Amino acid sequence: RHPVCPNVALCGSLHSPHGAQLMTALATSLPAGDVRPSRFRFGSFGFYVAITVAALAWSAPFVILVLTALKTPSDFARSGTFALPQTLEFGNFAKAWDVGVETYFVNSLTLTLLKVPTGVFICSLAAFALTKIPMRGAQTIFTIFVLGLIVPIQMTLVPLTILYQNLGLIDTLPGLFFLYLGFGLPLGILVLRGYFRS
Repeated sequence: RHPVCPNVALCGSLHSPHGAQLMTALATSLPAGDVRPSRFRFGSFGFYVAITVAALAWSAPFVILVLTALKTPSDFARSGTFALPQTLEFGNFAKAWDVGVETYFVNSLTLTLLKVPTGVFICSLAAFALTKIPMRGAQTIFTIFVLGLIVPIQMTLVPLTILYQNLGLIDTLPGLFFLYLGFGLPLGILVLRGYFRS
């Protein structure tokens, strides 16, 4: 008999006669009544209804944006924001591109291609050093980095404006690059440090 579950029979000896590894086999499994069902049933109908409603709520702004972009000015004035467009006006995208979207798109693409690799590179170096290299004050340095997450951006507007005026970086791509890079370092170092510690 099994020493814990008396209703389970054991086949064979608990000890091998030749000193080999301990071998036990269960001849019968636990009764079905001993298997307790999961407390939460994530496969239930209500769960899928809830996540479907949540997905629709999250995607609603994007759908409204696309429908609004395809409306003519008269259609938008007549039917409002949430109504379906009467006619699909794809020429709106070309007009928006000509009046300034091209500049915004190029600037965003340039900053993304420069900032993301640079930020990942710097954050990975700092996180690796703070995690793998034994040095005094590593926890203090990491705490200083993390404190950057709780500093509101609004508190830095005046000093950054004065600094950027002196450096001539206002209304320039390098100025945006250094802003995005600096404010993104604390979170990047926090995430990558957790990864290197795991």
